[in-house]
Amino acid sequence: MQITIDRHSGEPLYLQLANAIRRQIESGALKPGDQLPTVRTLLTETGLSDGTIRHAYALLAREGVLDISQGRGTFVCAPDAIDGGREARAMQLIDDMFASLKELQFTPREIRLFLNLKLHPFEDEAPMMPVALIDCNPESLNEAALQLSAIPGIALSEYLLDDVRRSPASLTRDMRLLITTQNHAHELGQLLGSNAARIARVALSPSAYTLAALSRVEAAQGALIYCRSQRFAQIVAGGLRLFPHLRSREAQVVLAGEQALGELLPGKQAVIVAPDYLSYAPPADREALSAFAEAGNLILPYHHQIDQGSLLYIEERLRSLVAAGG
Repeated sequence: MQITIDRHSGEPLYLQLANAIRRQIESGALKPGDQLPTVRTLLTETGLSDGTIRHAYALLAREGVLDISQGRGTFVCAPDAIDGGREARAMQLIDDMFASLKELQFTPREIRLFLNLKLHPFEDEAPMMPVALIDCNPESLNEAALQLSAIPGIALSEYLLDDVRRSPASLTRDMRLLITTQNHAHELGQLLGSNAARIARVALSPSAYTLAALSRVEAAQGALIYCRSQRFAQIVAGGLRLFPHLRSREAQVVLAGEQALGELLPGKQAVIVAPDYLSYAPPADREALSAFAEAGNLILPYHHQIDQGSLLYIEERLRSLVAAGG
């Protein structure tokens, strides 16, 4: 068995060995039922340590690629058994990729953009319509995406407007429809030029639940807005102006991770948050919010929803694109 190890590559030696064995199986050099060299033999051939070789064999055994039989040896599994380990192998590959991108100091949002771009060619093989949702803040973007993802037949990608500003052509090139709000449609049209016809405008508004909850906030105590983007705070503040009893008090804004939330909660009756606030709140803030709620105060998720007319319009645009062949 030909094994090449590069001790200067930075990749763990056991992973190099495991990957080399996988390649030999995939190429047919190693076939189902073939016995692999013993640890002692491979130690002599490669110069790797006993522990490194056992680690690689154990990893492949967990993935269902190898069968380690005590007293008999190590064998290549049959194809159906190997298929059973595909999921574990896929998860390991994804973990390795994320670890590498993290070392390069890419943020989760940037990684998501890269994944979306690379997934488009695969999605085009399936009968799915590539659609992009674009907005200026992550809170509204996430909630609108939840609604749109329920529409069958679309492969939805989510982009912040700032990202599209930096690279409009590459991010929108493969999209059949570009959904954005009324506020951003004009700018997006200027960014896209001749492709502006692919833009579909929608209207976002506070949900009935949100409006009912805000009506219960007492003007004397008011509310604190807790979010991760200043733009979302501005949207919430605009919504508060719909209530005469809240207009006279400017709601305090706290951006997650920038201030100690627990020190600002005394005297407040309500904290207005994005629906996914638990995903961005640091542990100390989560604890403060939990204690705040246990004391009988209100934590109000500010739900944005795409109005029914906009949803019907989007579905009609999609039907037209399908009828026209995309």
